[in-house]
Amino acid sequence: MAPGVRYSGAIDVGGNRTGQFATGGSNFGSEQQSPFLEGINTRLFEGGSMAYLDQRALDEIQATAVGSSAEFATPGVAWTGIVKSGGNEFHGLFSYDGQFQSLQADNVDQALINQGLDPSGNSIKSYYDVTAQLGGRIVRDKLWFFAAFRSIERVSNELGFSESRGPDGKYGTADDPLATRTMWNPGQTLKVSYQPAAQHRIIGFVSRSIKNERQRGASRFVPLETTWNYWYNPTPWKFEYQWTASNKMMVNALWGDSSYLAQWRAQDGSDVAGNPMTNDIFSGYTRGPAAVARNPNKNHQVNASMSYYPERSLMGHHELKTGFQYYISVYGVSYYDLASGNYTRFLDNGKAYQIRTEDRQVDADSKLNNPNLFISDTWRLNRRVTANLGLRFEHHDLFSRGGVKQASQFGTPATYGEMDILTWDGAAPRG
Repeated sequence: MAPGVRYSGAIDVGGNRTGQFATGGSNFGSEQQSPFLEGINTRLFEGGSMAYLDQRALDEIQATAVGSSAEFATPGVAWTGIVKSGGNEFHGLFSYDGQFQSLQADNVDQALINQGLDPSGNSIKSYYDVTAQLGGRIVRDKLWFFAAFRSIERVSNELGFSESRGPDGKYGTADDPLATRTMWNPGQTLKVSYQPAAQHRIIGFVSRSIKNERQRGASRFVPLETTWNYWYNPTPWKFEYQWTASNKMMVNALWGDSSYLAQWRAQDGSDVAGNPMTNDIFSGYTRGPAAVARNPNKNHQVNASMSYYPERSLMGHHELKTGFQYYISVYGVSYYDLASGNYTRFLDNGKAYQIRTEDRQVDADSKLNNPNLFISDTWRLNRRVTANLGLRFEHHDLFSRGGVKQASQFGTPATYGEMDILTWDGAAPRG
């Protein structure tokens, strides 16, 4: 909990939000967020963090709702998480949380069951969260490590979600075998710190987390064959150099990345000839394979900053900081040909009446160049009053790098060139 921060989204109950993005909440005025993990900007579009946080691996976290320094680009909540570091002594942690269907109750009595109400609902069938950590020295007083492993899996019921059409060959009938939904979130974290001299420290960090939602899009009217086997693997990493030039000055330089590949994969055996995507507007059921796609997102960054703490301060204490940040983001899309055909059949109570074609295969991407400069002063007037003053200069250059369209079932090949989307420069005071 942090003053002025309102959590956005539903509260996790027994693991029911497993696999959801780590949201930083809002400040009652802006949904924008500035999430930083180990100094790496992990912002995902306009939402929360692209990285799935291993909360047990965090040593400290700072969250501010208003009055953030000029180091942060957007209004709204800014939060910074720092992962644990190893020391000269070895320390570890192991934990296991589990939940099973036999531990859950319901308020559905026999009278409701007799009316056809399923007491299982969308309950969690099984859930586990296992964590293992170890940190310590490699070379005493010079080289340390911290490593963490975490794996979460949730298997849940989805009311009316069918595994197949059953013996009668039709969806939505009583003989349909029911399916479950599985969310798997494994993750690994490694941090190595090297201090060749008292004034110098070098830090390497990487955190890999996976979201494997094996039946994405499942519902009463979307059976197993039409769901995605979704795979997403954000992997923030960094190399950082810290130099304590004096007891009043500190210099920091960071090279990092927060990229991922999102894969929207069809279920095994569904994307085959003779099984096209089909939608029945009368029953509401869809069947056939889910449309496959890939979204590679590459986010590179270089930071450099200098902090100065003057010995004599005017009307309070000042912490001066100036820095440079350069972000490069490349967001790609790839839509592949389907073996079942690049089209969707529309039925009306089983009778064909319309077809929609898709012009696949397409590969394209867009790029953002975002260099910026900032200067800030954290002015502590007294124990209770702090002002964050500063100025930020920023440049945005967002453009499409074009794309390539391959010859396909319903289209001819084509190449598309670059196109400017948005270019602007700005200076923003902070206070």
